[in-house]
Amino acid sequence: MKKESDSFFLNKALELKKIVQQYDKLLIINDRPDIAFLSGADGVHLGQNDLSIGETRRLLGKKYIIGKSTHNIKEAKDAFKEGADYIGIGPAFLTATKPRLKPVGLKIIEEIINMTPVPYFVIGGINPQNISRLSAIKAKRIAVFSFIIESADPAGQTNKLIEKLDSQC
Repeated sequence: MKKESDSFFLNKALELKKIVQQYDKLLIINDRPDIAFLSGADGVHLGQNDLSIGETRRLLGKKYIIGKSTHNIKEAKDAFKEGADYIGIGPAFLTATKPRLKPVGLKIIEEIINMTPVPYFVIGGINPQNISRLSAIKAKRIAVFSFIIESADPAGQTNKLIEKLDSQC
């Protein structure tokens, strides 16, 4: 929702908060500590060009979960030092969501996974055709967006991905 107005984003976040509470799940807002705070979200996910983890922590306090996107080993180490509660690693593969970013590379992803002191997720271009490549490096946590959202059958595509994951675990 990067192109939407602040009020639209906040209203959607408030709607989502009601939904996730029904299922006792977390709501993490992308890029926007202000929207996370105003919506009562559980945390915020920051990109490399967003506020720092320290600045965000000063705004939100210790009770909020703060995650950070990382694209290489240095960024991952910096996120650990800054106090990230979790990191995102990617993009794993080419993705239309972030067309300017080249894939990180499976060796780098594996190295980051092996050194991380916090939970992680791998993101970017993941689909049933390439998920086995992530399983091969023991990437156990993934985040998927485009494959599901851009589908004419999001529920069916989600089930395909779950079946593929179940067959590899």
